[in-house]
Order: sequence, then structure tokens, then C-alpha cells
Amino acid sequence: MAPTLFAIYFSVVMRDALEYCHDQIQLNVRTDKGVFDISRFRAKTKLTKISILEILYADDVCLMSDNLTYLQKYVDALHQSCIRFGLVISIAKTQILKQPSRGHELDKETVKVDGKPLEEVTHFKYLGSNIRNDNTLASEIPLRIANAAATFGRLNDRVWRSHDIKLQTKINVYKALVLPLLMYGAETWCLYKSDVKKLDTFHLRCLRSILRIKWQDRVSNTEVLRRSNMYGMEALLMQRQLRWCGHVLRMDNHRLPKAIFYSEMAEGKRKQGGQYLRYKDVFKRHLKACGIHPTDWERLALNRSSWRKTIYENVKLFEEKRLEALDEKRQLRKERPKPSYNYTLNSAGQLFCSTCDRVFKSKLGFASHIRAHARR
Repeated sequence: MAPTLFAIYFSVVMRDALEYCHDQIQLNVRTDKGVFDISRFRAKTKLTKISILEILYADDVCLMSDNLTYLQKYVDALHQSCIRFGLVISIAKTQILKQPSRGHELDKETVKVDGKPLEEVTHFKYLGSNIRNDNTLASEIPLRIANAAATFGRLNDRVWRSHDIKLQTKINVYKALVLPLLMYGAETWCLYKSDVKKLDTFHLRCLRSILRIKWQDRVSNTEVLRRSNMYGMEALLMQRQLRWCGHVLRMDNHRLPKAIFYSEMAEGKRKQGGQYLRYKDVFKRHLKACGIHPTDWERLALNRSSWRKTIYENVKLFEEKRLEALDEKRQLRKERPKPSYNYTLNSAGQLFCSTCDRVFKSKLGFASHIRAHARR
């Protein structure tokens, strides 16, 4: 059966199975005000409530619930519906992923199909992305780097090491074949600085290999980016996310991505103290880094061509300032005079600190300790 026909047929099965399932994840949606305007959810009469139970894609389906008992009801209903339509749920291909709230332990109960328990996993692939039970990118980023590195390695002899291909052609091949694998799904990532650093390290290593720059040449990362006429990874990720958010803004209000983008959970609230980064937090950080005010971006993004031009100019300006700041920081570090230390020895001939009488085995440890004293 063709994938399109199967998707239509399976959607009929899903409708039949989940017709009477009402205990779904509830979201409050309001798209008539800014996405960062939290006060818009106080007007209860202007809110639209939507329910999310399943995400259907071709022959894959993802059932979601915030309660394990409800999820068991959904699976039972789907199992009975599949029997009526002559389908079978494969136990070997069906998995369950639990994502507990911060500070809560995993529920020991499991979901069963026809009395057989489903396999519980800590992460699984869905639409090419690696989803974890702790909602982090700890598995996704290493997987992206591994896939990109495999592709880069296969092109090593024929492209990167070839003397018959121009440098600009090699850079274009890198942009077309390696970067898409490295940043697949990056538009929806919630990135920490450490995640960006991992991606940037791989990105610069690839560019150094293409440019044939060794570490002995003592060429800075900023010079590598300028020679290759490429942005750093932070600017590339920023550009992708801003474009995607503009695309979501221009969607119709009934589309699910826009509804989720302009929504909040109908129940529950965030705890006090340190919080996990949300997608909107990263998006606001990127807007400010590009010099775009968070209250103006929606007006600018309504015009697609104007929004893309704004992103191009502001990201380019951001990257230029970033490289200049890194060059200045590097220059100041090189000009900083080397400190001189008076090494003191005790009666046993060991290095020791005259202030706290601590003994050191190496001069490096002693110098680091003295610098710590000076900062106090």
C-alpha cells in the first residue's frame, strides 16, 4: 500500500480508536498578541483550548499523555480498533518513553498491549531526531556530529584532499552535504552554550581540514572562518531558528506548530529557582544578539523577503562583532605580561605557600595557587 494511502487509512483507525478519549493534554492558545506577552493568557474569554493526544506521520504514530493510566486506555482503544480493521500492533516496534518532571522519579508501572508489556527506553528516534527522557540534547548532538563526521570522512580522498577542486567548490560541498546533517532539526533545538561549543568545535575542525591548516601553524579560529568565508556555528544556528520562527508566524492559526508556539499548558506552573531553558528563552536570546527587539520581530517577520533580509544583515553584523571581540581578547591575552613568582622552599626542599603553608609538587600548581590568593 502506498504511504499516502496507508496514512489516510491509519488516520481513520486512529479516529475510530480515540473518538471517546477525552483525557488529553490541554493547551491554552492565543495568537492575537506577542509570543513573549505572558499577560495575554489572563483574558480567559479570548483563549482557545486545544487538546493534543497523538502525532501522526506516515505509518508512525506517537501517543502522548501526562498520566500513565490514560495512556493505557489510549493503547487499549487503539488495539481494539486495529483488530476491527484487520491490523496488528507490533510489540517489538512499539516503545514507551517516560519524561518525568524535574525532581520526580520514574513511574515503575508500564503500558501493556494485549497483556504484553512494552519496552521502556531512555531515548528513541522519531522523524530522525533522538528524543531523550530528560528532554536534553545529550544524545542528539553526538548523533548529529557522528553522522556529519561519517559523511565528511567519505569525501576526504575525493574532495577535501583533491588538488583539482577549487577551495570555494569544497566549501560549497561542505555546506550542501555536511552542514545539513550536522544541523538537522536544529530549528527546534533548545541549545545551551555547551551544546553550541561542541558543534562549533566539530565545525572548525572540518574547516581546518578543508583549508589544510594544522595546529602547528598557529592559525586562530577567527582567521579560519575568515579564510573560508563561513559563519561560526552560533550564527548558523541563530539564522536557522530565526527563519523557522518567521515561517511559523506566517502559518494559519489552525496549524499545530503555530498553536503550540503561541500556547502554554492549561494546568501546572514552573517551580521557583533555576529552570531548564525553554525554546522561547533561546529564541529571545537570539533576537537580542541580532539587535532585533522582541516586540518588533512579529511585525518584521510578516513579510518573508524583508524578514530574510533582516536576518541576513543582522546575523552578519553579529558574526563580525563576535570575531572582532575574539581577536581583541586574544591580543590582550598575548600582550599580558607573564607573572613572576618567588618560589619558596621549606626545610624538606618542597615548594610551599608562605601564607597558608600548603605544599606543592609542581611549579604550575604553586603559580595557580598564588594567582588565587591575589584575586581574593
